[in-house]
Amino acid sequence: MQSTPDISIVIVNYNDAFHTAQCLDSIYATPPRAPFEIILVDNASQDGSANVIEEKYPPVKLVRSQVNGGIAGGNNLGIRSGTGRYVLLLNNDTVVLPGMIDCSMDYLETHPEAGGVGGNLMNPDGSFQSGAWPFPSIVEEFLQLSKLGWFVRKSYPSYPPFDTQCAVNWMSTAFMLFRRDALEEVGLVDEEYFIYSDETDLEYRLWQAGWKLYYLPELRTIHFGGKSLEPWRSRRLKYRGRLLFWRKHHHPLQEAVVRLMYSGSSAIKICFWSIIYLIPKYRTRARHELRSQSDIFKLSAWPVLPPAHPTKNQ
Repeated sequence: MQSTPDISIVIVNYNDAFHTAQCLDSIYATPPRAPFEIILVDNASQDGSANVIEEKYPPVKLVRSQVNGGIAGGNNLGIRSGTGRYVLLLNNDTVVLPGMIDCSMDYLETHPEAGGVGGNLMNPDGSFQSGAWPFPSIVEEFLQLSKLGWFVRKSYPSYPPFDTQCAVNWMSTAFMLFRRDALEEVGLVDEEYFIYSDETDLEYRLWQAGWKLYYLPELRTIHFGGKSLEPWRSRRLKYRGRLLFWRKHHHPLQEAVVRLMYSGSSAIKICFWSIIYLIPKYRTRARHELRSQSDIFKLSAWPVLPPAHPTKNQ
């Protein structure tokens, strides 16, 4: 690597040395042609993973955060710690396939109107996971809550894979290369999200600022997904992130409609799982579901959104 990188690769780790090491190995196995730096932000891990990474990968620039600022805060620390004119936001639970970083950079080099570029996330078995997504709307929220979206398009809520390169609304930042100038223009990632919907918000602000985000069908990344949070807590954070997006970018009446939809859906599910709880075989699952749906109901019904993590320490 050279002292003046073109690409800053930002990875956030929280108690997950195994996947982080796997991700780093995939980069070093077939490194990009352009000069690059890898910035690993450790979000106050408690399992010693930062020490493991520091010892095994000396070239990596390790940023030790004293608090867990979530993926949003971690990404911002990494972005600010780098100097590359391009910034690759990369989840630690990914495997970077050969040539994908080069493909992304080549596109941004030849498309100055592009603020960022992404592609398809693949499951470990090679099947399609997600690609481009539409920005949130009341119709999309209804289709997702009711599960009717599965009848509207395959791979819902994501769009199915496209055949051609095209401008889209937003994509997952599990692997997405951005132009640093574009990120700095819109103020980086909004740390109030902590995790979930932070990428939707960032790309919505880029879109508002006139930058285009491009989807490349040839760009593929293996994504394991959901390795740092247990599912019941992640569900609450997902709904919190979606509500925060509505609060920040839509009219209060639209936010009220979405809140009503969320609370109504949770109320129905609470009734359902209360009945299932009576069946001993499913009691453990029902207990988790009831607690989770109660959290979402309270989150949706109460007008003030609580912080994602009051102390930013997990």
